[in-house]
Amino acid sequence: MEETLDDLFGDSGGLDLSLSAPVPPKALPARIDELRILGCCQKIAWSRTGAIAYIAPDGSKAFLRNLNCSPEDGKWSLSDGDHEHPITEAQTGHTLVHLAWNEPGTDLAVVDSCGRISIVGMSIGLNVLIQSRPPALDPDDDGNQPVGLMWLALNRSVHTFSHAGRASGRWAYVRYPRRPMGPFHPLHKLALFVVTRSGKLKLLYQNQESKWGDMVIELQNTGYTDDVLTHASMTPVDGKIYAR
Repeated sequence: MEETLDDLFGDSGGLDLSLSAPVPPKALPARIDELRILGCCQKIAWSRTGAIAYIAPDGSKAFLRNLNCSPEDGKWSLSDGDHEHPITEAQTGHTLVHLAWNEPGTDLAVVDSCGRISIVGMSIGLNVLIQSRPPALDPDDDGNQPVGLMWLALNRSVHTFSHAGRASGRWAYVRYPRRPMGPFHPLHKLALFVVTRSGKLKLLYQNQESKWGDMVIELQNTGYTDDVLTHASMTPVDGKIYAR
């Protein structure tokens, strides 16, 4: 019987049924390399309002999709993307590389590959995004590319949900107000901190008329080396911001 099988498969040495190691998808090594090189490269961002912003695979546009709850059966689904109306587009041959919502989930920062930042917000209605800061306000400079980005919280209470309990077949969620951690914009406007590839700390902020301005300082010891920064993290602590 064994000779018959060997003749059938043309292999006198028998059958090798060992399984080879699975090959990772081609996109995975590229994504890992991207995370290693640059700190700000989040292509999908989820808002507290249920809106999901994402960058197209080619980096040319950013789109918005929303979570929907069916009133008939209570099931959740994702809305169809409107590819005819992107929320923003890349300019002058660059690509979009990073997305970040502020804490309330109403304003979105969109960063391109040369560090220019556009900001769109839901100022007139839920899930209707209008640009409040154009990317043209930033220079076209590779050293301007963010390696760390953090929104300042707004100085107003936000609702937070705690544990849930079930009674009489219905779920009830405990909701309580929570004050965000400072520092805050003194005019209660939008603001965000950015650490750039060239070692600069930028503060982007709205003035009293909601027009955008910026302040830039150079981080200590970064101007004396030819190296560039790749990653930075920031966190609020006791009314201050710690960057690393």
